[in-house]
Amino acid sequence: MKSLIFLDCYRLFSDKILKKILIFALLSVFLALGLKEVTYGVPHRIFLDLGLGILHWLFLFSAFYLGQKYAREGFENKSMILYKVRPISTFSLFLGKILGPLLFLCSLCFFTLLSFWLFYGLLYSYSFFLLKGIGIILLESVLCYMLSFFVGLNFQQGVSLLISSACFFIGKSFSFILKQDFSPAWIGALFPDFSRFEFKQHLLYQQDLPLFWWLVTTLYGLIWIVIFFFLSFILFRKKISQLF
Repeated sequence: MKSLIFLDCYRLFSDKILKKILIFALLSVFLALGLKEVTYGVPHRIFLDLGLGILHWLFLFSAFYLGQKYAREGFENKSMILYKVRPISTFSLFLGKILGPLLFLCSLCFFTLLSFWLFYGLLYSYSFFLLKGIGIILLESVLCYMLSFFVGLNFQQGVSLLISSACFFIGKSFSFILKQDFSPAWIGALFPDFSRFEFKQHLLYQQDLPLFWWLVTTLYGLIWIVIFFFLSFILFRKKISQLF
């Protein structure tokens, strides 16, 4: 399992698309820094809104990209058989396959966002609210990865990316959909409610959210991550059995 994790991480570091995403993420911070210099009144809001917003969407795209790309890898070319013939359990094989890209994604998000927080602290002041928000972005990115991985086990690359993105945007619209009269109450059980992770508007105006919101939002994200984890394992075990 460890060798599979390290192999995936090594390959991810050489992925051209991920390299471009990382470079663009760093450039976005300097872009936000440059734009805030030509504004008056609230330059820190410009820096936060643009810099954090671009980083947030880049990491969400990375999560969907990694999930759909590595979910079916090994099944289409039958190379997964080479791992299965070794004395390793299906669950260990599943962990090795899913944790490699996940650890890479978490490291990419954590260190980039932490650098953004430190940079913001040097320019203005260190914000504990921003640090908590970084945790929410990381949680949402992991959830998007698990969603994309699960969908990727069912569909081909490209198609799974479209379906995962559609589920994400439906979840982002829940705050509007659930207010409509035609909206069924059970729709919230089919898709994660990604609108729950919205906090940036409060951050821009320094309106801290209550501790209850942070706890409930974190618990909600973790529950959906666990759900997609076990659903992915059930489907992964089924696909492994079909190889033999």
